[in-house]
Amino acid sequence: MKTFSPADIIAYYDQTEVHYRLFWGLEKSMGLHYGIWDKDARTLVKAVKNTNRQLALLGNITADDVVLDAGCGVGGSAIFLAKMLGCRVIGITLSEKQVATATYFAQEHGVSDLVHFLPMDYTQTTFADASFSVVWAIESMETAADKSLFVQEANRVLKPGGRLLVGDVFKNHTFPIDEEPTMRAMLNGWAMSDALT
Repeated sequence: MKTFSPADIIAYYDQTEVHYRLFWGLEKSMGLHYGIWDKDARTLVKAVKNTNRQLALLGNITADDVVLDAGCGVGGSAIFLAKMLGCRVIGITLSEKQVATATYFAQEHGVSDLVHFLPMDYTQTTFADASFSVVWAIESMETAADKSLFVQEANRVLKPGGRLLVGDVFKNHTFPIDEEPTMRAMLNGWAMSDALT
């Protein structure tokens, strides 16, 4: 099984951003996600925004929350939360290119006072203990080679009673990725070494 380093993950996102712009409507969705499709979300842009809406409802996020967007990509979720709910959000990503894009999008959407983006590894942040009421990860947690490190760090930075919200790719049963060449090729194409059940 291939294990992807942080440098591999940065390279993947830096090299593919242009493809997301050309083929995935990145300027409108501001998300590098498949999204949640339903009867009201019949386009990729709507599906990405639907994911943000549903996860925010599930997590009961309000203007009083301080959210860590772990693996924020180009900032779409952070911008959505700030615009729709008025909460403060710090987005982190390994890619400095994504930080620049996210910062640009936040300025364009008038939420620079509520959102801030930093280059940082979500498995080992520099935030103080109990800094956030919510840790949010949409289609980002699975790029961690060791998912338990992500969960441990989320637990450390969450305030007592805080919420961990994850929307990602999961297996519906346990099977070795190396024995499933199609699954291995698909995950490796997204810089993921494995997926949790």
